[in-house]
Amino acid sequence: MIYLGLISDESAAVSPLPQIHEAALRAASLAGTYLAFEVDPAQVGEAVRGLDALGFRGVNVGEPYQRAVVPHLAGLSDEAMRLGAADTLVKGAGGLWGYHTGAAGAAAAQPDDGGRSELSARAALSFELWTGIKLPPQIFLTALKSGAGL
Repeated sequence: MIYLGLISDESAAVSPLPQIHEAALRAASLAGTYLAFEVDPAQVGEAVRGLDALGFRGVNVGEPYQRAVVPHLAGLSDEAMRLGAADTLVKGAGGLWGYHTGAAGAAAAQPDDGGRSELSARAALSFELWTGIKLPPQIFLTALKSGAGL
């Protein structure tokens, strides 16, 4: 079973990420789940250590915590180190490692789509980092578009 998730502030409750990553797990025929967690800002470190201890393979990090997670990680990608922030955590040697998917999202951004193409590209890259499976961003975009209110 693959455990994936999101840590963020109160916005975790309305995030489309669980829906689109659950669709990706189904598309890749992987048994897994994606859970969203609202984390108190003072407990970000405890949340990172807890998710690592529970065996989460990957975690998205909401905007308010992307800098706060850095001191609690086993390491950082070059991009995350350069930015001093991580939006994607991946299980690796010694714990969770931080990555940043912003450049991939910016490259895929389409005008006038409400940020859907950017979010889909970033989700596709996170999923690939977590599973080693490269799914087309269209799978994520379709799941995002089918969500209520999206």
